[in-house]
Amino acid sequence: AAPTNALQAAMPRARDAKVWNTDLAAACEARLNDAIQRKHQSEFSWRRSRDRIVALDQEIYVQKNGTIVNLDKAVSPVEQKRIYNELVRVIEGKADIGGGGGGGKR
Repeated sequence: AAPTNALQAAMPRARDAKVWNTDLAAACEARLNDAIQRKHQSEFSWRRSRDRIVALDQEIYVQKNGTIVNLDKAVSPVEQKRIYNELVRVIEGKADIGGGGGGGKR
């Protein structure tokens, strides 16, 4: 896994690659608001994820081979697996950014 991360760090973002930081922070915000309305404890995880994405000084983007770069620096795919997977679904277009209840899913 280390060579892949070194390769990712060495490869700049393609000019046409979408930067996802703002959209993923908005997706976290929508799910945070949903959790607050439902009085669900996931509110704290969504808030933390949103704050870490906003604070990240690197761009989250997808390489042409499908590799998502830098998301794991804001949201741990191991410790926050459910949140990480939901954000990957947003990037893949399988889940809405949010605003429409039901956790923002289509």
